[in-house]
Amino acid sequence: MPIYSTTTLITTDVINGIQLYPSGTAYLPTSSNAATAAEFEIIIPPTLNGNLISNTEPNPYIIIPVISSSALNTGEDAQVIIRFFTSSHFSDFDQQRFTPSGGGFNVLSVSSSLYYTGSIYGNYRDTLVDPSTSGSAFSISIRNRIHDLITGSSLYRNGFISASKQGDYTSSIHFEGSRGVLNPIIAYTGSLSSSESFSVNVKVEGTGSHNFTPNSRILSPSSSSLQIKFDPEDGKSISFNTGTSSLGYSESGRTNDTILYFSGSGKVGLNTNDPQSDFDILVNEAQFQKPGTRKGLKINQDGNIESFDKDPATASTGSEFLLRFSRGTAITKASTEAIGLGPFADDTEAQSFFNSRKPAEQNSILEKIERIGFIDPPQVGDTLGSIRWVAESGSISGYDDRSTGETAVIKAVVSDGAPDGISADMIFSVAGKTGAAEQKLLLDANNTHQLTGSLNINGGLTATSTANFNGTANFDSNIVGNLVTTNIQSVNSITGYGSLIMGNNGNEVHQLTGDVYIKRVASDGGDLLFQTSGDTKLKISHDGNITASGDISASGYVYGRQLEQNDMSVSTITPTDSYIYFPLGGQTKDENATVTNQNIQKLAVVPGKPRKAIIRAVTPGDGLGNTSFTCSYHTANPGTSSVSLIAAKYSISTGTNHEAVTFDFTNGVDEGSWDDVPAGARVYMSIKVPNTAFLSEISVLGATSLWEWDYGA
Repeated sequence: MPIYSTTTLITTDVINGIQLYPSGTAYLPTSSNAATAAEFEIIIPPTLNGNLISNTEPNPYIIIPVISSSALNTGEDAQVIIRFFTSSHFSDFDQQRFTPSGGGFNVLSVSSSLYYTGSIYGNYRDTLVDPSTSGSAFSISIRNRIHDLITGSSLYRNGFISASKQGDYTSSIHFEGSRGVLNPIIAYTGSLSSSESFSVNVKVEGTGSHNFTPNSRILSPSSSSLQIKFDPEDGKSISFNTGTSSLGYSESGRTNDTILYFSGSGKVGLNTNDPQSDFDILVNEAQFQKPGTRKGLKINQDGNIESFDKDPATASTGSEFLLRFSRGTAITKASTEAIGLGPFADDTEAQSFFNSRKPAEQNSILEKIERIGFIDPPQVGDTLGSIRWVAESGSISGYDDRSTGETAVIKAVVSDGAPDGISADMIFSVAGKTGAAEQKLLLDANNTHQLTGSLNINGGLTATSTANFNGTANFDSNIVGNLVTTNIQSVNSITGYGSLIMGNNGNEVHQLTGDVYIKRVASDGGDLLFQTSGDTKLKISHDGNITASGDISASGYVYGRQLEQNDMSVSTITPTDSYIYFPLGGQTKDENATVTNQNIQKLAVVPGKPRKAIIRAVTPGDGLGNTSFTCSYHTANPGTSSVSLIAAKYSISTGTNHEAVTFDFTNGVDEGSWDDVPAGARVYMSIKVPNTAFLSEISVLGATSLWEWDYGA
């Protein structure tokens, strides 16, 4: 029947490290015969040629099995592996740091395939040789190196093997500390001829199970509850493992026997032997709790973070998630001396002292300074904290998750700060397909909130105070409510895609305070109509015209641009290419440019300008011929007898009797600029005929002008 341990046992070996076995662990059955030790000889030929190392073929190595894989339950023998290298296969840096303990793994990649790397648990022992050396002295040197590499191995130091030199060319290996059947030694010498190859002589065959002594018992490492060992793959990392046949391992459903792993790179892994970050944990669920109460932090099975609080004492706060921010603390003479450091001559000396400390000590100093109140508070514009949503992409470069990758963010930004406290705004931002997230909603500490974009409300909207709309508020449905005691103020634009009804009780008085704009929104609409029972009584059209079906009265003056018609007819004139002035100011028709005493100007009371002028030969049967005419208006230059042209308009007659020729200034002028004459100016209108070939005299020229005057100026 099986034999079980009665106490907790601790064992060690070079492969499995420190092993802990609980009481009740079953011993492995063994044979009844004691194991015997093997003895081998490695023989070097007296003359080695200068071709021991090759640049094209696999190079020599020797594999010495020390502990059988059956005793280790690892699938591979514990071995000493001796490899021979040449310095030309290493960089200068790696050649300088070459050591016998696995130094060959730093060989240049172009030469790595020439060297043996097939063992996982092997104790690699490497040496550099000069491949051009040959002869008996070189053979003795190679024998001595093999001996020294064996005696420098961990298996030798732990007493599993011993070695000695026999004659000039033989190195003997004794396995007194690792008795039992062993696999044969492999001596591979690459491309060397048979006469130059290493040879192995078996002096004594080992028998029995590893180090078996009758009535002794052994434990399988797979049954150990805990193994603490160096990682056999790199030798620089420490691994805590559980035996795969230990109690409870199979029932746990685990597939990885690693419990805790300390990588030589400084990374730590829990339940993984390949940590990808400084602290990498592979668990389905993780939980952090405060001792004695059910409150803490959990990462659930879906990978989501939960803050939980199941304590009635904190019912007023519940579970919280805190985003704490300050500008930290400054390293100064005062702050460092306040925690017992120094004394320092000034702030610079205190900062130099801080910079000379290790990072862990720097963190401790900063925390102590903060604890006693040396804190730089946040300033206006600082972000106190944010929750950000980032969409990952396949890009591996040029990717910034604070700009192009950020699709949404909620953040608190300091809006005001003083010694007695700070205030902050809560900002909600989202991003379009291009660019970073942009602010859409701001909750202001002073209750002046901001919303950018459209807002669709399917339910009710209640405003107990003033609602300010800096943009457009669009309501696709009805606005219903009693606004008797509630004001709508500071609305730049109300757009209604339907009826806008104000009041429904009759006799309502609606007051619009401030500027009121009626904006045309389409080419065929935009008029403002005032109706009674469907009949339009007053219309303000989108092009500025006002039409009323009744009287228009005003208790005061009505100002604006008004029209005035002026008779400018003149008696017989002779057409000329010089200005002929009309009697614009109400003079007789004889007072024109041919009269010596000219009194033909008009004084402008308010600014104005002509809109149209019309001329016509009024004598029966006369016409104006096929003639070009220029009609102009001028102002007199103060203090002189000269006048200045403001604008002129051209027109042509066709020679028809009694034909009227019109000068329409509203369609653009041909000379000057269609500007108002200023108030108080002496105003003239004139006619001239650039080409008199078809017209020699006009008996009576009827002329009328239509002016507009700005009585609101």
